[in-house]
Amino acid sequence: MKLLERIVLDPEIMGGKPTIRGTRITVGTILNQLRFQSREELLQDYPELTPEDIDAKYNLGFVKYSLGKEKVEEACGIFRELVLTGRLITQLEEKEKEEISLLLTKEKGKSAIPLPPEIASSIGNGNFVYIYLFDTLSPFLSPLPPATLENLYLLLGASYVRVADLKKEKGYYDSAITSFQRVIILNPENTDAYQNLVVAYREKGDKKMAEKMYLKMEEIKKRKGQK
Repeated sequence: MKLLERIVLDPEIMGGKPTIRGTRITVGTILNQLRFQSREELLQDYPELTPEDIDAKYNLGFVKYSLGKEKVEEACGIFRELVLTGRLITQLEEKEKEEISLLLTKEKGKSAIPLPPEIASSIGNGNFVYIYLFDTLSPFLSPLPPATLENLYLLLGASYVRVADLKKEKGYYDSAITSFQRVIILNPENTDAYQNLVVAYREKGDKKMAEKMYLKMEEIKKRKGQK
């Protein structure tokens, strides 16, 4: 799912549409051009793209998102399904639970823990490679690496924001905020997540938290030498 690692969602870039990192080329532009051009022709016309950027295998959620408000709920459902791909530790056999409990104790304090091959091979029905802990009550196994899951949560949060705006229901902002917070758990330096948290809190009416997230974002940008 390398495509997901190249996607940016920034309200200040192309109106918040899914955009290829480091460019102003939206995913929608790529999908539209692929209707008329081959991959090779598209790469010639857009030399800043890579083959991974135009891999359509995981594009369904992006398609729905890019189609606007009529399809944003469907996009939300797709991204939600993708981030939940995995299995809760509580669903494992007792021996597997014991092995993972020992691993969690050893790696205490981490939010993403690589699953050792010997443990992964003993768990059937799933190509699991990581254990994620967003809270202590529900660690889960996932086939997705951290960078992919990080970007999926960013997309999910942005979809929730659009659904909230569409339905005029502020409860969706809470779901968006949770998604963006999980992005930050995975990558505390993700300024895209903070930028989107500013929007979600502001639209929810929590100006104090919006300002706090803005200041945190600016602090990270300054430290990283970003504008």
